[in-house]
Amino acid sequence: MAENQMTYKDGFTISRLGDFYSLQKSQTHFAVKKKPDAPRAVLAGASVYPQSFEGLIFENKDSPDFIELYKVQEDCLEQAIEILRNHCKDILWVSHVYYFPEDPNGLLIPTDSIYVEFADKTSDQEIDSILEKHGLKIFQTDKEDSNFLTADLSSESLANPIKIANALLENECINVAEPDFLSELELAPYRPEDRLFSEQWHLENSGGNRMTLGADISAPEAWEITRGHPNVTICIMDDGVDTNQPDFSTPGKIISPREFNQNENPPLPIFAQNNHGTVCAKIALADENDTGAIGVAPRCTLMPVRMRGRISDKAIKDYFDHARLNGASIISCSWGVKSRFFPLGTQSFKSIQKAARQGRGGLGCVIVFAAGNENRPISGFHKGRRVLSGFAAHPDVITISASSSEDKRSSYSNFGSEIWVCAPSSDGGQPIVTSDREGNQIQLSGENGGTSSAAPIVAGVCGLILSANLQLSREDVKIILKKTAKKINHVRGKYDSREHSIYHGWGRVDAAKAVQLANNYNKDSLPTNSFARRLTFRSFPDLPIAKHFVKGISDYAAVNEPGEIQDIEVTINIHHPYRGDLKTSITGPDGTTAVLDNKKGGIRDNVPKTFNLKNSPGLKEFLGKHAAGSFTLNAANYARHDIGTLKDWSLTVEVTGAKREEWKDSPEIAIPDNNSKGIVRELNVNGYGSLNDLELTVNISHTWIEDLVVKLESPDNNEVVLHDREGGSLQNLKKTYTTIGNPILESFVKGVKEINGVWKLKVYDLDSSDIGKLHSWKLKLVN
Repeated sequence: MAENQMTYKDGFTISRLGDFYSLQKSQTHFAVKKKPDAPRAVLAGASVYPQSFEGLIFENKDSPDFIELYKVQEDCLEQAIEILRNHCKDILWVSHVYYFPEDPNGLLIPTDSIYVEFADKTSDQEIDSILEKHGLKIFQTDKEDSNFLTADLSSESLANPIKIANALLENECINVAEPDFLSELELAPYRPEDRLFSEQWHLENSGGNRMTLGADISAPEAWEITRGHPNVTICIMDDGVDTNQPDFSTPGKIISPREFNQNENPPLPIFAQNNHGTVCAKIALADENDTGAIGVAPRCTLMPVRMRGRISDKAIKDYFDHARLNGASIISCSWGVKSRFFPLGTQSFKSIQKAARQGRGGLGCVIVFAAGNENRPISGFHKGRRVLSGFAAHPDVITISASSSEDKRSSYSNFGSEIWVCAPSSDGGQPIVTSDREGNQIQLSGENGGTSSAAPIVAGVCGLILSANLQLSREDVKIILKKTAKKINHVRGKYDSREHSIYHGWGRVDAAKAVQLANNYNKDSLPTNSFARRLTFRSFPDLPIAKHFVKGISDYAAVNEPGEIQDIEVTINIHHPYRGDLKTSITGPDGTTAVLDNKKGGIRDNVPKTFNLKNSPGLKEFLGKHAAGSFTLNAANYARHDIGTLKDWSLTVEVTGAKREEWKDSPEIAIPDNNSKGIVRELNVNGYGSLNDLELTVNISHTWIEDLVVKLESPDNNEVVLHDREGGSLQNLKKTYTTIGNPILESFVKGVKEINGVWKLKVYDLDSSDIGKLHSWKLKLVN
């Protein structure tokens, strides 16, 4: 088990996406898993030893997977759990409930499941032995990768899933072991009020009462080019969509609906208050049919997915796999986890990543997430507590904040470097207008509209972008949003040197300009290495800085992203009674060093400060340098009497570099007939980073392709057979090989450790009479 697991003094520790986090037990809540035939609210009567269940409250509203949450008085908890374990015949198990210390209100309910990733080349016998040792049984394997599986506890399990997961991590055959939890899903409430296009100011407005002229997305101008295309599908993940509405009645409008709450179709809302998903869907793509409000992309198709009331890693995988495998172009998510501190688990992270990078036949699903409505950072500190919205912080999603009808920041909207663009919503002006499940006009006012309305507006704009150009990748869509967004609120928007705002991202989305650019989009007009990724690395060392320690203490941040640095920012939080005694500096992987603070600040205490290119010119030395490697923060104390503490710090770098690099060889060379030596062609690759994916395109003319064998060899001597004497009497082999639907090539990619050096294409003709020629071959590497 990793050393930093042992640093926590209280509670338990769990692994999430390679990091370890402390957990603590709730002193008032517990969960039970009832038997399938047991009644809902199985403990409501508490007929067994009722004195042990004082103050019992049933708090679970949806009971996914038959798990129910209860609350009792603090001094009754342990006794209640003990009694239920020994005497209640209607339940399968009873469990403590946990929380991250950073957010005691964000309750985590353990499930039966543990997500496990085995190291490469772990044999089936080793896997069976490990599972048997811990009393686990395989619940689900990943059809696309045999190294991953979900294991469930059984009657043979001797510990809770947290302890078992940590024990599994001690085995060198296991890379990841994470217990799955149920966490409360947060959906912003909607209060129906009243409706019509002329009142939908977010689509078009001419100014007026509490409205700034042009504080909209310019939809009518975009509609002159497209109002959506039926081949573009927007997935609305939410609490259900009333697909019986006239707004979704166009033939073929509904694509691959899915109900996960009760595993039945269609995914209709269950309760009267389940309006959230229907309203989000209407904002994004309600039909143009003269019966009510119109959506941003009315002619796109809708994939409604009804989520469970609580989410887990397994559930997230189910949702995003369904969207990806059933052809979603855009996934709109106006939700988050209720916990104010929620790091993503590996399974959730990879499921979203896979949809973003492999959806749409490799072009990628555009995934839109609402930033949230708590007026706090997406990741950082708020009111003295660490906060993290793991979904909105995922690097492969587009995170959306809200702006008002007065073209200002919506006061409730969460903020941070993760914001990509903002979109109109409520607050300080006019409300968002659409129609409810009965077709009546409603106004989404105050925080009820929130970023939950802004996100589907952007999802609709993305639908128009893809409708104008179906060949765009999700990266292209992201670039188009950035290049066409309108800067707003210049004075208070807190724009940095790159013209990015923590409140508005790159600006307010502009559908008209975005669709115009998409319609005439020429990838060749953009630098191939210009795609930027903004990444933040955080550390919480809590290291003491001894008095008169001029050598200083050091802490490290490992950046594993290839590319060149285009922007850099360092935030440090040091507790010290006299900040004028401190000197701080940052050193990069190649030895480049910039002094951040050199005994400045006089008698003021503490150093909570952000250093950037504007206030710390020395950081400019990092521009253009390679990002990958270890960055070192040094803090020295020149005080003879005072000591300090490096509480935490963060490094943010914007990196540009080729996401996809291409090499091509056009030899026009004959393939020797019936010759086992064949031909070998080489491409000398000089790139950076690790291999994430590849495409190989070959152009071979031949009169009988069943004679041919085609192989690819990497610089570290891994080899894969791409064509092995198949195709019969067909002529010519002109084909692009990708990992999509090709497990052999996918396995090969995972085994490649070195991309730099000589890649070899080997072509053999192993039968007589027919001849051929290798005209060209092209290699694309995704780093």
